[in-house]
Amino acid sequence: MQKMEQIQQIKEVGYDRETSLKYTAGQDTFFNIEKVEDGATLEMMARVNSLRNSGPINTVADIGCGSNAGYLQLWEKSSQADTVIGVEPSPHMRSLLQERVVPEIKDKVIITDGDWISTHLEANSVDLVVSRFSLHNIKDIEDGYQELSRILKSGGYAIISLPHPDYCRKELESKGLKALEGTPMEVSVFGTTLHYFYHELEAYLGEGLTRSGLELVESSSLNWGTKDEAEASIHNTLVFTVKKFKVANSQ
Repeated sequence: MQKMEQIQQIKEVGYDRETSLKYTAGQDTFFNIEKVEDGATLEMMARVNSLRNSGPINTVADIGCGSNAGYLQLWEKSSQADTVIGVEPSPHMRSLLQERVVPEIKDKVIITDGDWISTHLEANSVDLVVSRFSLHNIKDIEDGYQELSRILKSGGYAIISLPHPDYCRKELESKGLKALEGTPMEVSVFGTTLHYFYHELEAYLGEGLTRSGLELVESSSLNWGTKDEAEASIHNTLVFTVKKFKVANSQ
């Protein structure tokens, strides 16, 4: 994908100052490091913690981390990593994130510009990638998986959460739109309208993973209840874990 196409795509999905200001205000209201209530984060934390049994996690990267430094703290705590990298395309969110990192982990945190198409991280440099509600911001999921495979070490993992395709399909159909792969869609979350793309379950969990050198480890669907019961309109969530194929030692 050419650079100009990337820039246009970032504009399409709302990474502008006005949107990030609105989103940040709502995000701060809903998510609090002292009171983690959303099921996706709790599920992801449990999975991060369990992965420590597979070997040491030295470096964690959070792609699309937003402005809430509490998540970087959660990943540091659950993984016991030496380095936690926050990857975020919005300058406004990165600025807020930098201010909010608690002193206890400041020496472990790196905040950098980047997104799912181009993280700007070194190849084979990350043990674990985490990402909350971010992967669906890109039109071609396989572009994201290629970048994920590039930055993960051999045998490294990624834990991803995003709006479940079933929920997104119903949102589109409720507006009289046909749910086709790559369809742009709008959802109201945290007091603003977010723009992203509809993707079928196969796009996330299918052959695109294998073509990118990844394999599916585990996937599950979390239901936060009805829209009236949930504190966010994205109330049905897909959480899944993938692993980069181990490269045989060539000695």
